[in-house]
Amino acid sequence: MKYVEPLSTLRSARTVAVVLAMSLGAAAQAAQTDIASTPIITTTAALVKPNIMVLMDASGSMARTHMPDEVETQTGTTSVGYKSSQCNALYYNPSQQYFLPKRADGTNFPVPSFTSAPYAGFGSYYLTPDLTTTDLSSNFVAYDATTLEVAPPFPDTPQPAYYYVYTGAQTLNFATAPCTDLDTGVSRGATGGGNWTKVVVNGLTAAEKQNFAIWYSYYRTRIAMIKSAASLAFTPLTDSFRVGFITVNPKYPNNVPITSDSLSAPINPDKYLRIADFDSTQRNLWFDKLFSQKTGGTSPAREGLARVGRHYAGKTDGINTGMPEDPVQYSCQQNFTIMTTDGYWNDNAETVGAGPVKIDGVTKVGQQDGNLDAMTTNTDAGIVNFNGTPRPIWDGVPDGKRVRTNKSNAYRYSPCGVYFYKTEEQVNRATSQITAATSQTTQSTTQSLQSTAQMRLTSLQTLQSSTQMSMSTVQEPLVTLSLRMATAVKDSFSPAV
Repeated sequence: MKYVEPLSTLRSARTVAVVLAMSLGAAAQAAQTDIASTPIITTTAALVKPNIMVLMDASGSMARTHMPDEVETQTGTTSVGYKSSQCNALYYNPSQQYFLPKRADGTNFPVPSFTSAPYAGFGSYYLTPDLTTTDLSSNFVAYDATTLEVAPPFPDTPQPAYYYVYTGAQTLNFATAPCTDLDTGVSRGATGGGNWTKVVVNGLTAAEKQNFAIWYSYYRTRIAMIKSAASLAFTPLTDSFRVGFITVNPKYPNNVPITSDSLSAPINPDKYLRIADFDSTQRNLWFDKLFSQKTGGTSPAREGLARVGRHYAGKTDGINTGMPEDPVQYSCQQNFTIMTTDGYWNDNAETVGAGPVKIDGVTKVGQQDGNLDAMTTNTDAGIVNFNGTPRPIWDGVPDGKRVRTNKSNAYRYSPCGVYFYKTEEQVNRATSQITAATSQTTQSTTQSLQSTAQMRLTSLQTLQSSTQMSMSTVQEPLVTLSLRMATAVKDSFSPAV
């Protein structure tokens, strides 16, 4: 974590530092000292806390009980697939443990009763509370008019909570069979092979019933899932961070109809919380703001991101009307935006005369991702090459180059009146071709395989050396015999004593 000091304190401390350096000069050589973890010339260093603005999509689609959007239109609500996590990513997944969301004080939300589970798990935080409950043992429905884009012509029949599980060899796709197989109310064979098994939760263990109830109250809809996940993610944060909150469409419903909107229209205070230290007071305000959001309107996500960017730039006019605070305290402060959304942006709710504008409040941000080329492949010498704009994309074009320059700054003490002087040294400068670098990686892998073959040849050479050692062992008795024969001949010619 970096520590800095406001400029005024640095200036006043400079003289004190010089006096201390002169008076303690002799003592400095007496013993080694630890390196300070904060700038020596400061007296009380300030902790630079990063800013985090949570930008939440609370549009009408966030009330849906299915993902992706096409599950409603292509899979169909009357299909088996709508009631299976294998086709509908948001439906109850029996292999997933669903955790209780956290309150501002770190305690868990209550465990919902299987026979009286809250329809809206965070309904008590709404401006108009929703305390409706559902008996999952008898009155569960997989969807209703408020969780679909279009009111269903065939409403789901209230019945004991259930889900479907597919078993078979097929790879499932939400847009095709067997996900689109008609729900007949009972287990059935799957189109193309395999089976759909209807599981009634009433017949499961108490733990499985509890897991289903937690999903129903806190994860069944997109916005409930986001609230639960955000509460779990932000609970560990302390006042070492500064956190705020705003929705993607913070003027809603004041900007309906859009013709009544204007640049001077302020944002809705129910959908905005200024960035502040994440202490106990801010935590309570932030969690309350998060849980109180209800779905409605569209998703002008481009303008939402531009609004937060201008907020960090200290702008309070135009699309930032109603956000008078300046969250940036230091020039080296980190500023982040965490955006939660379920899909594409809309432009039909962008502020008239503005929209996704730059800091000047007039110029549109525009396309920042360069030219996007379709991904294609070709095979060269058995190697598959990928062409086109890599994902994730960067600002530029596929045939562009990146230039990376590393520099170091050195500060040294000078005894001749100038206390410090600065030298700048360029360590290295590297230019890399993005596409070529990807190809080189494949070539390096091939070389590794060749090196492995060479190691096997070396092992064969070792075996040949072992054979030579055995031949030397056979030769040794022959040498010994020759020595004995020579001794015998010598003795036969020796004169008698």
